[in-house]
Amino acid sequence: MQYEAAEKMMIQFRNERGRGVCLNNKGNTLKQMGNRFNEALNMYNLAIQNGSRKSREPRKRLQPQGGLRDCTRQPAHESRGSLQRA
Repeated sequence: MQYEAAEKMMIQFRNERGRGVCLNNKGNTLKQMGNRFNEALNMYNLAIQNGSRKSREPRKRLQPQGGLRDCTRQPAHESRGSLQRA
């Protein structure tokens, strides 16, 4: 399964959300195979555990980057004037 390789990458890059998605996708694939219900259930449970760990971590706030003011390199009041003219 390609999900195995993807999960290893998510672990390597410490992407817990991505790992949870991989585990869930592996569970979906195993469930669709019909006779691998227990393995699918195990994958779903691992995904839930992974999500529970992630929800206990403090959220990182993204800092705004870019924007009109940064693009034009003008003070905000000058940028606003050019927008009103447009």
